Amino acid sequence: MGRPPEFRLSQEQSNALVTARAAAKKTNDHNLRRKIRALLMTGCGTCTRQEAARVCEVEVRSIFRWQRQYLEAGVDGLRPRTRPGKKPLLTPEQRLELAELIEAGPEAAGLDTGIWTARLVGEQIRKRFEVSYADSHVRRLLHRLGFSVQFPRKKLAKADHEAQATWLKETLPALQERVNAEHGTLFLRTSACSSSPEPSAEPGPESARGSR
Repeated sequence: MGRPPEFRLSQEQSNALVTARAAAKKTNDHNLRRKIRALLMTGCGTCTRQEAARVCEVEVRSIFRWQRQYLEAGVDGLRPRTRPGKKPLLTPEQRLELAELIEAGPEAAGLDTGIWTARLVGEQIRKRFEVSYADSHVRRLLHRLGFSVQFPRKKLAKADHEAQATWLKETLPALQERVNAEHGTLFLRTSACSSSPEPSAEPGPESARGSR
C-alpha cells in the first residue's frame, strides 16, 4: 500500500487516541504511547511528519507506517502482532504412542538390538508418524516424555564377580562402541523394565529414568 498523502484525525478519533494513550501509560507500554503521540501530533495538524519524527526520535518512514496501521485497524493496528508458536509435529496421542514404544523396548519394535539410540528412535518416528526429527531434537523430545540418558554404574545387581567382570570388560565396551559407531545415545533401564537380553545396569547417580 502507498503512503497516505494526508493524515487528519476527527475529534472522535483524537479523543479515542487520548484515552488509549492514558491506558498505555498505566500499563507502561511506552512504545504504544510514542506511536499515539506521533499520530496526535500529525493528525491534529500541529506538526509535520518530519517534525513528529524528530520529537519521537524515529525515522519518518515509521510515522508513515504508524499512520497506515492506524487507518487500517485502529489502535489495535499499532500493537505488535503476536506470532503463533510453531505447531508440534507430533500430536499428544502420537507422543503417548511413542512413549509406550520406548517403554516396550527396541526388540518389541522388531529391532535386533537391546538399546535405544536417538537415531533409532528417529527412524521409528519417521516410519510410524512420517515426521522427521534431527537426533538432537529426538533427545529433547525423549526428555520431555520423561526419559533421560543413563550412565551405568560399574556395578551389577545380583551378579557374581565373574559376570560383573565380563560385563565391564566385554559387554559394556561393546555397547558403547556400537553406540559411538552409530553416533547415538545410550539409554539403559533397570532390569525390571528392560527387554534386552544383555545384563542390565543400574541407573547412575547423575541421571535417572523420569516418571511420566
